Amino acid sequence: HDGVGIDLVAMSVNDVLVTGAARGIGAAVARRLASQGATVVAVDRCTDNVAIDYPLATRAQLESVVADCANGSLAVTADVGDREVLAAAID
Repeated sequence: HDGVGIDLVAMSVNDVLVTGAARGIGAAVARRLASQGATVVAVDRCTDNVAIDYPLATRAQLESVVADCANGSLAVTADVGDREVLAAAID
C-alpha cells in the first residue's frame, strides 16, 4: 500500500486532473489514480518562481509521472493560478 487511499471504483471516475503532479503528493495521487484505471491530466508549473526560494519541478519529472501513469494520460505545463490556462488544460 502506498499510503494514498483513493477508491475510483467507489467514485465512478474515469478522467482526472491532478495539479502539482510532477513530484511529491501530486505525483503519488496521479500514479494511484492511474493504477485504478483513470486517465490522468497531470498539471504542474515546471518553471521556477522568484517568490519561491526552492526549485520547482521540471517538465522531465512531469513527463516521467505521465509515463508511469499510461492509460492515455497527458502532461500539461500550466500555472493553475491563471484561470485561462486552467480552462485550456481542462479542455
